[in-house]
Amino acid sequence: MSDVHGTAQQRYRELHARYDRLYPFDADGAAAVSFLDELADGGRVLELAVGTGRVAIPLAARGCDVTGLDASSDMLDVLRAKDVGATVRTVLSDMAEPAVDGDFDLIYVIANSLFELTTQESQVACVGAAAQLLRPGGRLVVEAALPNWLFADRRPLFVGPLDDLEEVSLQALKYDVVNQLVHYRHIFIGADGIKVMPTTHRMVYLPELDLMAALAGLVPAARHSDWTGGAFDPAIGRHVSVYRKT
Repeated sequence: MSDVHGTAQQRYRELHARYDRLYPFDADGAAAVSFLDELADGGRVLELAVGTGRVAIPLAARGCDVTGLDASSDMLDVLRAKDVGATVRTVLSDMAEPAVDGDFDLIYVIANSLFELTTQESQVACVGAAAQLLRPGGRLVVEAALPNWLFADRRPLFVGPLDDLEEVSLQALKYDVVNQLVHYRHIFIGADGIKVMPTTHRMVYLPELDLMAALAGLVPAARHSDWTGGAFDPAIGRHVSVYRKT
């Protein structure tokens, strides 16, 4: 296994305890579960970068056989504490080298998680590994922001809920255009002081993602701007891309 596991452990040591508060399960999460459930049709499902199980646990509750893979043991600990019925099988692994066996009906990597792999080689490896783990006709779903929209405004962003008086969360970033790398500083200001957590993402543009899929033997099946399944509109700044294994 690569050293991505150790990097993720350090990167999320501060984030895992805050993740569900910063990114709560809301109407968009419920729409994601419905969208993925329809594609899975009760079959075998793998979430790459499952995190705290925000989507995986309710998807399993609908009857899907869900495996969640993550490189952070802290995130998986939170998932297991929430998943009282142990409905999601968890795997500690790098998603570029997933330590699981196929064949899956559906594999998904959402919420910009593909960007967590910070080299093009590792992203290509991830998409290729996902294709290998899919059964013929199985689907890969990638959901992420469009890089050109995300970085049109590079001022510091407020990302915390306004009604949370215990802690304020800010996010500042710097974009390396040549290498498609975004260097974040997540800033948490609370009663216990100020904490700064650095992270790095490698952005993937849609033509590049389509090429990664094609190299892995996947063909485009659909593309939307959100989980409702409507037409794709680049102005929304987000994509839900579905690929099928031939």
